[in-house]
Amino acid sequence: AHELGLQMAELLSKTSVENLVAERLEGALQKQEAQVWALVKGCSCACPCCGSKCDRVDSHTAHRCGHHLLPAFNGWRIAGSCEAALDSCRSSKNHNASKRSNFSDHLYPTLEEYLKAEHPEWLPFPLEDRELLADSVLKAAWVNCRAPLLFRYAMVDNTPAEWIAAYEEPHRKLGMDAADKAEERLMKYGYVPEHARDGDSR
Repeated sequence: AHELGLQMAELLSKTSVENLVAERLEGALQKQEAQVWALVKGCSCACPCCGSKCDRVDSHTAHRCGHHLLPAFNGWRIAGSCEAALDSCRSSKNHNASKRSNFSDHLYPTLEEYLKAEHPEWLPFPLEDRELLADSVLKAAWVNCRAPLLFRYAMVDNTPAEWIAAYEEPHRKLGMDAADKAEERLMKYGYVPEHARDGDSR
């Protein structure tokens, strides 16, 4: 009976050690999974001009993005004319253009004033030394994706004729309903569509 008791105690201690090891291993794996996902996902904040995601993956309070789009991709329009904003986020023309508040009809005189008031975590915002509308990849993307964006954000099409001549691909360009169709497909994954923005310069 004594030997049976010792064998039972040994089995129980092995089981509890195995359970303890399994629990600790599971906890470590979950922690590692969360860390890897945070690294892959990165920061969820987006550039207030073009909507490109912040590319920092560390813990931070100041955002940055190395792959800006044209602000028109995010619904920005030129104040007064409602024309699509086709100047690069980093261009001096965009830096000097007025920006409408996200929360009111207030018009900030420059990008810096707008960012100071509403998005200080994006300062300092990069500025290019030269006037640059966009590189060829962005121009081609805009030309072939513009129809649903112009419709969605009620923008006036001011796409330069030379962009259209150089980059338009009739068999690949998006139709007017492309944004709605894309949102419908994404909703099954939990995506919640944004409402179209109102107001000039946005």
